[in-house]
Amino acid sequence: MKILMTRRSVLGGLATALVLPRVRAEAAASPDVVIVGAGAAGLAAARVLVAAGVRVQVLEARNRLGGRALTDRDTLGVQWERGATRLPRAAASELGVLANGMKEPLRVDDPALRVHDAGRPLGPAEVAALLSLRSRMDRELAAAAARGADVAALAALSMEVRRDRDFPAVAADFRLQRGSGLEQVSVLDAATTAAARPGFGVPRGLGELLDSLAHKLPLRLSTPVRRIRFGGSRVRIDSASGVIDATLVIVAVPPAVIAGGGLAFDPALPEPVLQAIHDLPGGLVDKVGLRFRKSPLADVAGYVLPRGDDAAAAMRVLVPPGAGNVCVAEIAGAAAIELEAESEAAQIDYALSALKDLFGNGIAKDFDRGSATRWLADPWSRGSHSCALPGRFGARDVLVRPVQAQILFAGEHATPAWAGTLHGAWLSGTRAAAQALRLLGRAA
Repeated sequence: MKILMTRRSVLGGLATALVLPRVRAEAAASPDVVIVGAGAAGLAAARVLVAAGVRVQVLEARNRLGGRALTDRDTLGVQWERGATRLPRAAASELGVLANGMKEPLRVDDPALRVHDAGRPLGPAEVAALLSLRSRMDRELAAAAARGADVAALAALSMEVRRDRDFPAVAADFRLQRGSGLEQVSVLDAATTAAARPGFGVPRGLGELLDSLAHKLPLRLSTPVRRIRFGGSRVRIDSASGVIDATLVIVAVPPAVIAGGGLAFDPALPEPVLQAIHDLPGGLVDKVGLRFRKSPLADVAGYVLPRGDDAAAAMRVLVPPGAGNVCVAEIAGAAAIELEAESEAAQIDYALSALKDLFGNGIAKDFDRGSATRWLADPWSRGSHSCALPGRFGARDVLVRPVQAQILFAGEHATPAWAGTLHGAWLSGTRAAAQALRLLGRAA
């Protein structure tokens, strides 16, 4: 039996591991279903199938579970989220119940927004005007989506909105939500952004919540899958631990991984499916955690957004309530891509420079250390969110349908209503599991 402990038990040390062993169940030699990917989608699918008595094996390429949800307590000495941070309010319907059952209750988490213009914090009336513009943009996007116009989100906005002095800041805020700009995203995709805005967090982190929900699942870490062979009587999965046969497979990896050659199929996937995968490229939002020896931002809580005029170099700073000595800079767009191509040190320098612009040069004197994400360079992510290209929103529906009754797709990219969210990934996993049960003849 292979024993795999969760990140929490490993970091807690041997004593904790002995008190709270976390054993992953072993699947049968020939599982009914192999799930590729142990992010929210893969774990959700596994939980449903295991509960139904299906023989399952989950294969995860990384040495940890959670995918793009990762709670980090090591790099800065305090907790911060390297990936997904919050759940939309709708997530309380299912994940909230599970969280309560795992003693990881959801809490309202709706950070306030401050806006700085050349180091000057805007007054309440100015911030209200910016938020009003964002609300109007959301309404215009929703109206265009209701008409079914699959055009670039930017093209769906009125000239009055686009000419407003606060539009660059609002456009940057959108890019930080989706990882891509209004000109790069279908309006049908963009219309989901407002509904997915902050609602709930987990005190011990979303990564920890997924860790709890994975307890006793048949999971193998550090086991990348390179090729899936289908079309015969069984599906053959070529993994780092050997070839595994199954009745069907649930592919719960980002489409950018497949598009980039990280996972191959034999024979090639049908042309409409391949096209759908390429129509959902990965957007990018990187985070830079910064720790200070003192608390220079003790009077700040929530997001601080520059009012600048460059929406393509979108960034903002999150100061968690009660954690004034730590803040997290979020960087999207061209700046995020260029910084990843340089180094983590460049990312940290960029974030620290941005803080100087926001709060003055004095903030740097007490800087202690930093840590940055690199989601684009991560071979198992290739980005932080999927985004439907203009005219290609239907790609999400294509990936909801089974391929030859042997391949199912799951992930935030395969859920039209909640694309780009951990909640959407979870819902897609439960949907894929229900499809698998029907294909196996096990549906209720």
